[in-house]
Amino acid sequence: MNKRKNGFTLIELLAVIVILAVIALISTPIIMNIIEESRKGAFKSSVQSIFSAYETYELKNNFEVEGKVDILDLPLTHKENFVSGKVYKDGSTIKIENVSNGVYCASGTLEELQITDGECKSSLPMPTLAEKINSLLENDETVIAKDSDQNPRYVGKDPDNYIYFNNEMWRIIGVFDENVKIIRNESIGKKSWNGTNKNDWINSKMYSYLNTTYYDSLDSFYKEMVENAIWRIGGGESASYTSSKMYDLEKRNSGYNSSSALANGYIGLMSVSDYGYASSECYKSKSFSDYNDTLCTSTNWLYMSNSIWDTVWFITPSTSSTTVWVMYGGGHAGPTPPTNTNIVIPSLYLKSNVKVNGGTGTGSDPYTISMDQ
Repeated sequence: MNKRKNGFTLIELLAVIVILAVIALISTPIIMNIIEESRKGAFKSSVQSIFSAYETYELKNNFEVEGKVDILDLPLTHKENFVSGKVYKDGSTIKIENVSNGVYCASGTLEELQITDGECKSSLPMPTLAEKINSLLENDETVIAKDSDQNPRYVGKDPDNYIYFNNEMWRIIGVFDENVKIIRNESIGKKSWNGTNKNDWINSKMYSYLNTTYYDSLDSFYKEMVENAIWRIGGGESASYTSSKMYDLEKRNSGYNSSSALANGYIGLMSVSDYGYASSECYKSKSFSDYNDTLCTSTNWLYMSNSIWDTVWFITPSTSSTTVWVMYGGGHAGPTPPTNTNIVIPSLYLKSNVKVNGGTGTGSDPYTISMDQ
């Protein structure tokens, strides 16, 4: 009887090799995935340390940190884990941007951290807010009006002109040269325009309050975005003027107690023409005495019923008496003594290098902005 030789036959060896190959084919991706997730997890843990390091950095700098900070300037324990990245404060929220170790890229907040494979890709330059708004308005004539200087303005009942500024909601009036003019969505209460019957804006009680007390109260992140702008403070006397007529007077006529139709300042109020142009159905032909017409009030995003805003101050003085223009609760506009106490809604111009970095302009998704670094 033949005895079987010890060892494997060629067929058996081939079978074992095939089985091992199959096992390797199945297990290798799993093992590599585990290694990848482990590396990514380690990177995420390193990134999370940036947030606490930024708080330490703030404390060391007496909370006077402005703009975006290079993460390599932070007191990090292991700086060798990173090659680049920025960290900054958006309101009260700490955010990181394009933090990289050369293998992964992280952006977002501590609660919503987004990590992607590869080095941080340099994105296309963010457009300035003025460029963004101009491009949108040029392509949508249903929400645009243009004054005699061809400045585009938002019109209509409720256009998508919401913007997040100073950790609160504001609205965009329009674009003037390269500066975007915005107005707070809510009032800051009632105040007199001036303590005497002088309608000289630059020397008024209102100008002083807005450009000292109120301006100083702005969040430092947003405060640096505010332009020291030239405000048109000319005006007219008659409520029979249309929006275009009033805009022309605002540019050229001096106020009754003012030597100039122009004034510099960080914070102001909306002008009469701003209010007039905001009505899509009335800015072309209706006079301000007729702006209490339902056709005007229902198509004007700057109008709120008298139960909400009551009488609202404009920056615009009259020309032939010691009075200042207001929007009455019914919607019409006209002059009144500056010593009266009426609603105050701050307005300002943003610097030309303010960038838009998010949002669609709706009430639920307002534009978010940052400075061009």
